[in-house]
Amino acid sequence: LSWKNIRKKERVEGKMAWGKPSPVGMGVSSSGNGNEETSSSVVSLIEKNDPNVHSITVFRGRHFNGAKEITAVGNALEKNAFIKEFYSSGHEVDEESAKILGKSFLKMKSLESICVGDERFGDESDDAFAVFVSYAKELDGLRRWDLENKGLTKRSFGKVSDAFESGKFKRLEELILNRNGSLSDGISSKNDTTTTTLTAMEMFFRSGAIRNRVKTLEMSEMSLGEASASALAEELKDEKCSLEVFTFTNGRLECYSLEEWDDDGVGEKNESNADNADNESGKKEKDKKREEEKVKKTTAMMNALGQGFVKNKSLKRMILDGTKVGAYELLKGISRAKRTNKNEESGIVEISLANCALNDNNSKTNAVVGFLLSDFAESVEIVNLSGNALGDWKVAQLAGAIQGGFCQNMLEIDVSGNNLSDVTILKRLLFGKTKIKRLSCFENVNLLKSKEKISKLFEDIGAAETTSFSSLCEYLDVGACGMELEELTFFAESIRKHKSIFANLKTLVLGGNPGASALGDTFENELKLLRESMTSLDIAWKANDSGDMEKFINEKNKNNDKVPLASK
Repeated sequence: LSWKNIRKKERVEGKMAWGKPSPVGMGVSSSGNGNEETSSSVVSLIEKNDPNVHSITVFRGRHFNGAKEITAVGNALEKNAFIKEFYSSGHEVDEESAKILGKSFLKMKSLESICVGDERFGDESDDAFAVFVSYAKELDGLRRWDLENKGLTKRSFGKVSDAFESGKFKRLEELILNRNGSLSDGISSKNDTTTTTLTAMEMFFRSGAIRNRVKTLEMSEMSLGEASASALAEELKDEKCSLEVFTFTNGRLECYSLEEWDDDGVGEKNESNADNADNESGKKEKDKKREEEKVKKTTAMMNALGQGFVKNKSLKRMILDGTKVGAYELLKGISRAKRTNKNEESGIVEISLANCALNDNNSKTNAVVGFLLSDFAESVEIVNLSGNALGDWKVAQLAGAIQGGFCQNMLEIDVSGNNLSDVTILKRLLFGKTKIKRLSCFENVNLLKSKEKISKLFEDIGAAETTSFSSLCEYLDVGACGMELEELTFFAESIRKHKSIFANLKTLVLGGNPGASALGDTFENELKLLRESMTSLDIAWKANDSGDMEKFINEKNKNNDKVPLASK
């Protein structure tokens, strides 16, 4: 995203993330060693109208919050015919600056993507955001708008929703709303002057934004309740829905109407033991009824949302990583909806559920397995289940079904960090009717912890080159799977001896295993033999001690007789 030759080295003091350090002149940079290096300013770079420069980023740390600087950049942008993206996130934008940038953007013919403003841009204390929206909504070529961490509120974001509802943003395809917590359901602001009872995201979904326009919607660290979820469900069911990528990460899907329940406490301290006992009994009864109501309302909410996903025709990717509250219930809602809408066909190709707390502590069944084996997921090619601690039984169920012919479109699966110890799971995902080309089992520390387990993985294969024992896998990650030096050596040897079975393998990740940080000559020689017999194979590393590993690799590569290792 950055331009070239602005500065060779930039030192920024203080916090980089969202606090702004002392500004540095746009045309002068400091090398940090006392020597100033003069380079072309961003203005002169834009003025060159170079057809090879399509993106401009004004980094935090550069002075870009005054009318003089912004006007200079704006004037240059108006005359440029090739800039497609302008990025100045982290810089303050007041009403005057918003007007200057807005007018300049309107005169540009090539502009497609923008990200301007800091974490106070959408604050309700001024109208800078509203002023900017009045120009942005008229940008005919705008395809991508990044509004991450812009302090958006129900009032300020309402301007965007109003613009969508009036038919503006005609070509906007990607909208990023990450880290705007005030847009969450259940959040109210004392400065909120809106008269509507609709939630911020409910207004957005009702505006028609994802009908024939927005294709990618990103939200993170936000909460959606019944109202917003219901509005989203209705839009998903609309035949004009254009949404292809739905990203809702580190968020919450929950019922906020339950907050209307009051907790009356357990009584006064002076009350008798009998009264306290009655109060305690009453509290338990109320808690029981509240839990029953929670289940009822959550089920209804997820059923409605499930209907939306099942009846949707446009969605290709659903990313719910880190959504620990609601993701599991949503999967159940989708599965229930699919059972009542058997003729609806899904076009989903990717489902990512990393770190979603999907283990329901039920030793026999799991909604995740049922969901992935349902007709809804039949078209899915990429699945990420990493970091859910599902355990052997549940993943073994899924792996067995895949080996038996289910999920025939699945090409990639990540089961990293799921407390796996049964090597049969790995065997099922590698061989049989599976079409998996990319398999990650990283950080299952007991999966390959002994030579016996590795032997079990390769047993019955022999030298047979049959269909049932030919693996289509191209990328195999068994890093951090508990292999000491002896097991690593044995694993590499086993791959080499069955190279015909792994003819498609291009990348093998072994780093992160205990033995990877103490490599010996035996293992090194085995790797050399493996590379010589499988010349297209890359041995990749994910070592926790990457600094030492790189030093080791550099030292070993000085000797041409030693096998070079790719560092990742």
